[in-house]
Amino acid sequence: TPALLASFVKGSGEATVSFSRLRGVEPGPLLDSLYRYPYGCTEQLTSAAFPLLFVDVLGGEAERGPERAVRPRIQKAVNTLLERQSADGAFGLWAEGDGWASPWLGAYVVDFLFRAKEQGYAVPEESMSRAYDALAQVARLDRWVGARYQMTVYSGPGSNDSNDRLRRRSAAYAFYVLARAGRADLSDLRYFHDAILKETPDPLAKAHIAAALAIMGDRSRSANAFARAAEAIGYENTGDYYQTPLGDVSGVLALAAEAGRSEMTDSLSSRFSALMKEPERLHTQEKAFVLLASQALLRSAGPLALSRNGARLTDARPAPSFTLAAAGLE
Repeated sequence: TPALLASFVKGSGEATVSFSRLRGVEPGPLLDSLYRYPYGCTEQLTSAAFPLLFVDVLGGEAERGPERAVRPRIQKAVNTLLERQSADGAFGLWAEGDGWASPWLGAYVVDFLFRAKEQGYAVPEESMSRAYDALAQVARLDRWVGARYQMTVYSGPGSNDSNDRLRRRSAAYAFYVLARAGRADLSDLRYFHDAILKETPDPLAKAHIAAALAIMGDRSRSANAFARAAEAIGYENTGDYYQTPLGDVSGVLALAAEAGRSEMTDSLSSRFSALMKEPERLHTQEKAFVLLASQALLRSAGPLALSRNGARLTDARPAPSFTLAAAGLE
Protein backbone atom coordinates (compact mmCIF):
# COMPACT_ATOMS: atom_id res chain seq x y z
CA THR A 1 0.00 0.00 0.00
CA PRO A 2 1.55 3.36 -0.98
CA ALA A 3 2.14 5.82 1.83
CA LEU A 4 3.33 9.40 2.21
CA LEU A 5 5.55 9.76 5.26
CA ALA A 6 6.70 13.00 6.82
CA SER A 7 9.71 13.44 9.14
CA PHE A 8 9.93 16.80 10.91
CA VAL A 9 13.26 17.97 12.33
CA LYS A 10 12.48 19.80 15.56
CA GLY A 11 13.41 23.48 15.50
CA SER A 12 14.85 23.34 11.98
CA GLY A 13 11.89 24.82 10.14
CA GLU A 14 12.21 22.00 7.60
CA ALA A 15 10.44 18.73 6.87
CA THR A 16 11.35 15.77 4.73
CA VAL A 17 8.41 14.21 2.92
CA SER A 18 8.96 10.82 1.34
CA PHE A 19 6.88 8.41 -0.66
CA SER A 20 7.13 4.70 0.06
CA ARG A 21 5.30 1.70 -1.34
CA LEU A 22 6.16 -0.13 1.88
CA ARG A 23 3.40 0.37 4.41
CA GLY A 24 4.87 1.42 7.75
CA VAL A 25 8.46 1.55 6.49
CA GLU A 26 10.42 4.64 5.55
CA PRO A 27 13.74 3.31 4.21
CA GLY A 28 15.77 6.53 4.14
CA PRO A 29 16.00 7.27 7.87
CA LEU A 30 16.77 3.62 8.68
CA LEU A 31 19.57 3.65 6.13
CA ASP A 32 20.88 6.92 7.53
CA SER A 33 20.87 5.60 11.11
CA LEU A 34 23.02 2.64 10.04
CA TYR A 35 25.33 4.99 8.14
CA ARG A 36 25.92 6.91 11.37
CA TYR A 37 26.34 3.76 13.47
CA PRO A 38 29.87 3.52 14.92
CA TYR A 39 32.00 0.57 13.90
CA GLY A 40 31.96 -2.32 16.36
CA CYS A 41 31.93 -6.10 16.23
CA THR A 42 31.77 -8.00 12.95
CA GLU A 43 27.98 -8.38 13.15
CA GLN A 44 27.42 -4.65 13.68
CA LEU A 45 29.94 -3.72 11.01
CA THR A 46 28.29 -6.02 8.46
CA SER A 47 24.75 -4.95 9.37
CA ALA A 48 25.67 -1.27 9.09
CA ALA A 49 27.47 -1.63 5.74
CA PHE A 50 25.29 -4.21 3.96
CA PRO A 51 22.30 -1.93 3.18
CA LEU A 52 24.61 0.83 1.97
CA LEU A 53 25.13 -1.32 -1.13
CA PHE A 54 21.54 -0.39 -2.06
CA VAL A 55 21.68 3.33 -1.24
CA ASP A 56 20.24 4.41 -4.60
CA VAL A 57 17.24 2.09 -4.38
CA LEU A 58 16.49 2.89 -0.74
CA GLY A 59 16.60 6.66 -1.15
CA GLY A 60 19.03 7.49 1.66
CA GLU A 61 20.58 10.93 1.30
CA ALA A 62 21.58 12.41 4.67
CA GLU A 63 25.27 13.21 5.04
CA ARG A 64 26.24 11.45 1.82
CA GLY A 65 25.11 13.14 -1.36
CA PRO A 66 25.82 11.18 -4.57
CA GLU A 67 26.21 7.40 -4.46
CA ARG A 68 29.95 7.66 -5.06
CA ALA A 69 30.36 9.32 -1.64
CA VAL A 70 29.29 6.14 0.14
CA ARG A 71 31.87 3.95 -1.57
CA PRO A 72 34.77 4.82 0.78
CA ARG A 73 32.57 3.90 3.75
CA ILE A 74 31.73 0.49 2.27
CA GLN A 75 35.33 -0.18 1.23
CA LYS A 76 36.53 0.63 4.75
CA ALA A 77 34.03 -1.90 6.14
CA VAL A 78 35.23 -4.49 3.63
CA ASN A 79 38.86 -3.88 4.59
CA THR A 80 38.13 -4.16 8.32
CA LEU A 81 36.28 -7.44 7.85
CA LEU A 82 39.11 -8.87 5.75
CA GLU A 83 41.57 -7.96 8.51
CA ARG A 84 39.53 -10.24 10.79
CA GLN A 85 39.79 -13.27 8.48
CA SER A 86 42.17 -16.03 9.52
CA ALA A 87 44.11 -18.43 7.30
CA ASP A 88 41.36 -21.07 7.58
CA GLY A 89 38.85 -18.66 5.99
CA ALA A 90 36.85 -17.93 9.17
CA PHE A 91 36.10 -14.41 10.40
CA GLY A 92 36.61 -13.35 14.01
CA LEU A 93 34.03 -11.40 15.97
CA TRP A 94 36.50 -8.70 17.00
CA ALA A 95 39.86 -9.82 15.62
CA GLU A 96 41.48 -12.43 13.41
CA GLY A 97 41.21 -15.93 14.88
CA ASP A 98 39.38 -14.97 18.09
CA GLY A 99 36.91 -17.84 17.56
CA TRP A 100 33.92 -15.87 18.86
CA ALA A 101 31.95 -15.54 15.62
CA SER A 102 29.27 -18.12 14.87
CA PRO A 103 29.29 -19.94 11.52
CA TRP A 104 25.99 -18.17 10.72
CA LEU A 105 27.75 -14.83 11.15
CA GLY A 106 30.51 -16.11 8.88
CA ALA A 107 27.95 -16.73 6.13
CA TYR A 108 26.48 -13.25 6.73
CA VAL A 109 29.90 -11.65 6.25
CA VAL A 110 30.61 -13.63 3.06
CA ASP A 111 27.15 -12.77 1.71
CA PHE A 112 28.00 -9.07 2.12
CA LEU A 113 31.52 -9.43 0.69
CA PHE A 114 30.22 -11.32 -2.35
CA ARG A 115 27.71 -8.56 -3.14
CA ALA A 116 30.29 -5.86 -2.52
CA LYS A 117 32.68 -7.58 -4.93
CA GLU A 118 29.87 -7.74 -7.51
CA GLN A 119 29.58 -3.96 -7.24
CA GLY A 120 33.25 -3.40 -7.90
CA TYR A 121 34.67 -3.10 -4.39
CA ALA A 122 38.17 -4.41 -3.80
CA VAL A 123 37.73 -7.89 -2.36
CA PRO A 124 40.65 -10.25 -3.14
CA GLU A 125 39.60 -13.49 -4.83
CA GLU A 126 42.01 -15.41 -2.59
CA SER A 127 40.19 -14.16 0.51
CA MET A 128 36.83 -15.14 -0.97
CA SER A 129 38.13 -18.58 -1.93
CA ARG A 130 39.23 -19.23 1.66
CA ALA A 131 35.88 -17.96 2.94
CA TYR A 132 34.01 -20.31 0.58
CA ASP A 133 36.14 -23.26 1.68
CA ALA A 134 35.22 -22.54 5.31
CA LEU A 135 31.52 -22.29 4.43
CA ALA A 136 31.69 -25.56 2.50
CA GLN A 137 32.67 -27.19 5.80
CA VAL A 138 29.78 -25.48 7.57
CA ALA A 139 27.33 -26.72 4.93
CA ARG A 140 28.24 -30.38 5.51
CA LEU A 141 26.39 -31.36 8.67
CA ASP A 142 28.01 -34.80 8.71
CA ARG A 143 31.51 -33.37 9.06
CA TRP A 144 33.53 -31.65 11.74
CA VAL A 145 34.16 -27.95 11.03
CA GLY A 146 37.86 -27.13 11.14
CA ALA A 147 37.37 -23.40 10.51
CA ARG A 148 37.63 -21.36 13.70
CA TYR A 149 33.97 -20.58 14.35
CA GLN A 150 32.03 -20.75 17.62
CA MET A 151 30.03 -23.97 17.19
CA THR A 152 28.22 -23.95 20.55
CA VAL A 153 25.34 -21.82 21.83
CA TYR A 154 23.99 -20.71 25.17
CA SER A 155 21.53 -23.43 26.13
CA GLY A 156 20.87 -22.58 29.79
CA PRO A 157 17.70 -21.32 31.49
CA GLY A 158 15.43 -19.33 29.20
CA SER A 159 16.99 -20.64 25.98
CA ASN A 160 15.40 -23.01 23.48
CA ASP A 161 18.49 -22.91 21.25
CA SER A 162 20.80 -25.86 20.67
CA ASN A 163 24.05 -26.67 18.92
CA ASP A 164 22.11 -28.69 16.33
CA ARG A 165 19.89 -25.71 15.54
CA LEU A 166 22.95 -23.50 15.13
CA ARG A 167 24.51 -26.02 12.73
CA ARG A 168 21.35 -26.28 10.63
CA ARG A 169 20.65 -22.57 10.28
CA SER A 170 24.34 -21.92 9.57
CA ALA A 171 24.47 -24.71 6.97
CA ALA A 172 21.35 -23.33 5.28
CA TYR A 173 22.87 -19.85 5.00
CA ALA A 174 26.17 -21.34 3.82
CA PHE A 175 24.35 -23.24 1.06
CA TYR A 176 22.69 -20.01 -0.11
CA VAL A 177 25.96 -18.05 -0.21
CA LEU A 178 27.74 -20.91 -1.97
CA ALA A 179 24.91 -21.21 -4.50
CA ARG A 180 25.18 -17.50 -5.34
CA ALA A 181 28.89 -18.02 -5.91
CA GLY A 182 28.33 -21.12 -8.05
CA ARG A 183 30.01 -23.36 -5.47
CA ALA A 184 27.12 -25.28 -3.88
CA ASP A 185 26.78 -29.06 -4.19
CA LEU A 186 23.26 -29.71 -5.53
CA SER A 187 23.06 -33.26 -4.16
CA ASP A 188 23.95 -32.07 -0.64
CA LEU A 189 21.47 -29.23 -0.98
CA ARG A 190 18.70 -31.60 -2.02
CA TYR A 191 19.56 -33.92 0.87
CA PHE A 192 19.18 -31.01 3.29
CA HIS A 193 15.75 -30.26 1.83
CA ASP A 194 14.57 -33.87 1.84
CA ALA A 195 15.96 -35.06 5.18
CA ILE A 196 16.79 -32.05 7.38
CA LEU A 197 14.44 -29.20 6.48
CA LYS A 198 11.60 -30.59 8.60
CA GLU A 199 13.93 -30.64 11.62
CA THR A 200 14.89 -26.99 11.08
CA PRO A 201 12.44 -24.62 12.82
CA ASP A 202 14.01 -21.34 11.60
CA PRO A 203 11.97 -19.63 8.85
CA LEU A 204 15.02 -17.84 7.50
CA ALA A 205 17.00 -21.09 7.27
CA LYS A 206 14.16 -22.68 5.28
CA ALA A 207 14.10 -19.65 2.97
CA HIS A 208 17.88 -19.82 2.49
CA ILE A 209 17.50 -23.43 1.34
CA ALA A 210 14.59 -22.40 -0.89
CA ALA A 211 16.56 -19.58 -2.50
CA ALA A 212 19.63 -21.78 -2.98
CA LEU A 213 17.50 -24.43 -4.70
CA ALA A 214 15.99 -21.76 -6.96
CA ILE A 215 19.47 -20.59 -7.95
CA MET A 216 20.47 -24.19 -8.67
CA GLY A 217 17.38 -24.76 -10.82
CA ASP A 218 15.34 -27.08 -8.57
CA ARG A 219 12.15 -25.04 -8.57
CA SER A 220 9.89 -27.78 -7.17
CA ARG A 221 11.88 -28.22 -3.98
CA SER A 222 12.40 -24.47 -3.82
CA ALA A 223 8.64 -23.82 -3.85
CA ASN A 224 8.11 -26.35 -1.08
CA ALA A 225 10.86 -24.86 1.08
CA PHE A 226 9.50 -21.32 0.60
CA ALA A 227 6.04 -22.54 1.66
CA ARG A 228 7.53 -24.12 4.79
CA ALA A 229 9.40 -20.86 5.52
CA ALA A 230 6.18 -18.84 5.36
CA GLU A 231 4.42 -21.28 7.68
CA ALA A 232 7.24 -21.01 10.26
CA ILE A 233 7.21 -17.20 10.59
CA GLY A 234 6.56 -16.28 14.19
CA TYR A 235 9.13 -18.75 15.55
CA GLU A 236 11.31 -17.32 18.32
CA ASN A 237 14.72 -18.55 19.37
CA THR A 238 15.10 -17.30 22.93
CA GLY A 239 18.80 -18.17 22.98
CA ASP A 240 19.69 -16.12 19.89
CA TYR A 241 19.73 -12.37 20.57
CA TYR A 242 19.62 -11.43 16.89
CA GLN A 243 16.78 -13.71 15.80
CA THR A 244 13.34 -12.06 15.79
CA PRO A 245 10.12 -12.68 13.85
CA LEU A 246 10.62 -9.30 12.15
CA GLY A 247 14.11 -10.23 11.05
CA ASP A 248 12.81 -13.57 9.77
CA VAL A 249 9.91 -12.18 7.74
CA SER A 250 12.20 -9.48 6.32
CA GLY A 251 14.78 -12.04 5.26
CA VAL A 252 12.18 -14.39 3.80
CA LEU A 253 10.61 -11.51 1.87
CA ALA A 254 13.96 -10.45 0.42
CA LEU A 255 14.82 -14.00 -0.64
CA ALA A 256 11.36 -14.60 -2.15
CA ALA A 257 11.62 -11.36 -4.13
CA GLU A 258 15.08 -12.35 -5.38
CA ALA A 259 13.66 -15.68 -6.52
CA GLY A 260 10.83 -13.96 -8.38
CA ARG A 261 8.06 -15.36 -6.19
CA SER A 262 5.72 -12.37 -6.43
CA GLU A 263 2.72 -14.25 -5.05
CA MET A 264 4.66 -14.95 -1.87
CA THR A 265 5.92 -11.40 -1.44
CA ASP A 266 2.36 -10.13 -1.78
CA SER A 267 1.06 -12.52 0.89
CA LEU A 268 3.93 -11.77 3.30
CA SER A 269 3.84 -7.98 2.98
CA SER A 270 0.99 -7.60 5.47
CA ARG A 271 2.80 -9.79 8.00
CA PHE A 272 5.93 -7.72 7.46
CA SER A 273 3.97 -4.54 8.20
CA ALA A 274 2.31 -6.07 11.28
CA LEU A 275 5.66 -7.08 12.78
CA MET A 276 7.38 -3.77 12.01
CA LYS A 277 8.60 -1.87 15.07
CA GLU A 278 9.40 1.76 15.76
CA PRO A 279 12.86 2.49 14.29
CA GLU A 280 14.45 3.18 17.68
CA ARG A 281 13.45 -0.30 18.87
CA LEU A 282 15.27 -2.10 16.03
CA HIS A 283 18.74 -3.52 16.60
CA THR A 284 21.32 -3.31 13.81
CA GLN A 285 20.57 -6.67 12.23
CA GLU A 286 16.81 -6.03 12.20
CA LYS A 287 17.43 -2.70 10.46
CA ALA A 288 19.67 -4.42 7.92
CA PHE A 289 17.14 -7.14 7.14
CA VAL A 290 14.23 -4.68 6.97
CA LEU A 291 16.24 -2.69 4.42
CA LEU A 292 17.21 -5.82 2.47
CA ALA A 293 13.49 -6.64 2.21
CA SER A 294 12.71 -3.05 1.30
CA GLN A 295 15.21 -2.84 -1.55
CA ALA A 296 14.07 -6.19 -2.95
CA LEU A 297 10.42 -5.09 -2.90
CA LEU A 298 11.21 -1.68 -4.34
CA ARG A 299 13.22 -3.23 -7.17
CA SER A 300 10.35 -5.55 -8.07
CA ALA A 301 7.66 -2.86 -7.89
CA GLY A 302 8.33 -1.30 -11.31
CA PRO A 303 8.58 2.37 -12.30
CA LEU A 304 7.12 5.09 -10.09
CA ALA A 305 5.15 8.19 -11.19
CA LEU A 306 4.32 11.00 -8.75
CA SER A 307 2.84 14.44 -9.25
CA ARG A 308 2.62 17.49 -6.96
CA ASN A 309 0.05 20.21 -7.62
CA GLY A 310 -0.60 18.61 -10.97
CA ALA A 311 3.05 18.69 -12.08
CA ARG A 312 4.87 15.41 -12.54
CA LEU A 313 7.91 15.01 -10.33
CA THR A 314 11.09 14.16 -12.17
CA ASP A 315 12.76 12.22 -9.32
CA ALA A 316 12.38 8.63 -10.53
CA ARG A 317 14.11 6.81 -7.66
CA PRO A 318 12.12 3.95 -6.10
CA ALA A 319 11.95 5.73 -2.71
CA PRO A 320 12.04 9.47 -3.45
CA SER A 321 12.10 12.16 -0.77
CA PHE A 322 11.85 15.93 -0.83
CA THR A 323 13.09 18.41 1.76
CA LEU A 324 10.82 21.43 2.18
CA ALA A 325 11.66 24.66 4.02
CA ALA A 326 9.10 26.60 6.06
CA ALA A 327 7.94 28.67 3.07
CA GLY A 328 7.38 25.53 1.04
CA LEU A 329 5.40 23.95 3.82
CA GLU A 330 3.12 26.99 4.01
